[in-house]
Amino acid sequence: MKRHLVWLVMAAIGCGGAPSSSVTTSGTSEMTTSVVFNAEDAPVVEFEAPVMHCEACAATIVEALKNKPGVVDAKADPESKIVTVAVEEASFEPQTVIAAIEDAGYGEATLVEEVAPIEGEKPSDNAG
Repeated sequence: MKRHLVWLVMAAIGCGGAPSSSVTTSGTSEMTTSVVFNAEDAPVVEFEAPVMHCEACAATIVEALKNKPGVVDAKADPESKIVTVAVEEASFEPQTVIAAIEDAGYGEATLVEEVAPIEGEKPSDNAG
């Protein structure tokens, strides 16, 4: 049912990407606030979400991953179709993320690679 709802909403509002600033209902522009990804410098795992097309898709995937066991943080890049997940190694199971992406309607997700944080590297900004 949820998968059908996602596709119905995408059909109704479109799936064509979002600009770097948004327009409010009053017609005024406001800048998007940057959010720090993986502030805890947890190990990260990357997945491919082949049906992710735009920022709305990316936001839906990130929302679907919230509160999943072992997921500390998540970000999604619609251009590369990559979902990066910061993980708590003791309780993380890649299949949990794969199932969440698929259940949200974004295709057969696949594990790309596990990546450890680089020593001394600052966490990147996540605008999506």
